[in-house]
This record gives sequence, C-alpha cells and structure tokens, in this order.
Amino acid sequence: MRKEYEADVIETLESTFGEIENKVDLAEAIMGAARNAAEDNLPDYIRDLLYSVNDSFLEGLDEDNIGSLYREVVTNSVAYMMMSRLGIDTESYFEDDDFRDVTNFNTQETLNALGFATSDIAEMGLSEIAKTVMALDRQNRIIAGQNRNEYNKVENKTERSFSDERTDLHNAAKFLPKFSIKKK
Repeated sequence: MRKEYEADVIETLESTFGEIENKVDLAEAIMGAARNAAEDNLPDYIRDLLYSVNDSFLEGLDEDNIGSLYREVVTNSVAYMMMSRLGIDTESYFEDDDFRDVTNFNTQETLNALGFATSDIAEMGLSEIAKTVMALDRQNRIIAGQNRNEYNKVENKTERSFSDERTDLHNAAKFLPKFSIKKK
C-alpha cells in the first residue's frame, strides 16, 4: 500500500466499521476500526467461546469477564494482524502486556474460538482495504495512461496501400515434403 493512499484507506475503515475517534495516522485508525469491528462482531463468536471454556484458564470466570478478555485480545490481535499486513511497525503500538491474556485461551477449543474471530474480523478489514487500494491503483493507471500520448498516437498510414497490395501468392507446395503411397 502506498503512503498516499492512507487518507482513502482511513475513510474506508471508518465507513465500514463506524466512526473512528483517532485517525491522525493509519495505525491509530486501524486500532479504532479493530475496536469497532470487535465490538460489532464478537456477539457472533462469544457463544462458541463460552461453550468451550471447560478445562481452560477461562473456566470459573463469569461471562462478563470472559467477554471482556475476549474483546481485548481479539481487538489487539485484529489490529496487529492488519498493521502487520500493511507493513506498519507494530512495536510502536503494542507491548507484550497487550497480548498476555492470550495465555488464558489454553485449550484447542478456546484457541480456535480466538483464532476464528480474529481471522474473520481482520479479513473483513483487510478485504475492504484491498478493494480501496486496487481501485486507487486502477485509477492511477488510467490517469498515467492518459499522459502517454506517444502510445496512442495515430499514424497517417492506411491499412491498405498500394505498396501493401500483392498479386503474387506464395507457393507453399514446393516446400512440402513429397510422400509416396505404396499400394499393397
């Protein structure tokens, strides 16, 4: 993604995931979009997580605490994934403590619940960003193509001219190998 696309991508994130509070740069906008996306979409995933907390470190926590942990980890994971895919240095925005609660998802089932939600929500954001970037690339190619007048220059040469007309035909028969057919 080009640096000059950032404003358009931020606008896309805001139109897709709702109002973003801090959009001074793309990374902050991604953080806000991830927060909004997690808030909107986690109700679809929380039930699967709640069914799978047995034998995990989440067992014994009430639904509100599980939901709070889930929301925080998914939000940070989605933002991290989107930033990484866009080549943004994540060390400036995340610390190890931002992901410490991942260790509470210590069974295959709880880790799957975390992974599915993170992957699906990040994919939503990344696909919207990809559409925006591809549209901007296509638009820039069209504009750049209009500036190449030499390519589209029309020459004053007609398709058929007297010098292009020929009356002699190529005799391909003299170049073909001769075959003889033997009768039995």
